[in-house]
Amino acid sequence: MKALKRQLDEAEEEISRERAQKRKTQRELEDTLQDNESKERELTNLKNKLRRGGLGGLPSARLGLKSRGNSLAPAEDSTLADESSSLDDPEETVAN
Repeated sequence: MKALKRQLDEAEEEISRERAQKRKTQRELEDTLQDNESKERELTNLKNKLRRGGLGGLPSARLGLKSRGNSLAPAEDSTLADESSSLDDPEETVAN
């Protein structure tokens, strides 16, 4: 009878530990989901800012970047070098 009572107590303690671990894991998951949502909002805001030319007023085309899905990568035909050379000579800029 004492052995059964000890087994019952141990089983209850194990259940209690497992429930505590489950609650902890759920809290961590909720924190992670909140962090993820926050990062997604931040990413969306930054993408929108880039689309509006938010990097010092320079659109992504002038930065020599092109969109590849969800990321920006250097454009193969960078327009930055072309534009910067024409900016050195104001008369050349007017002529273009």
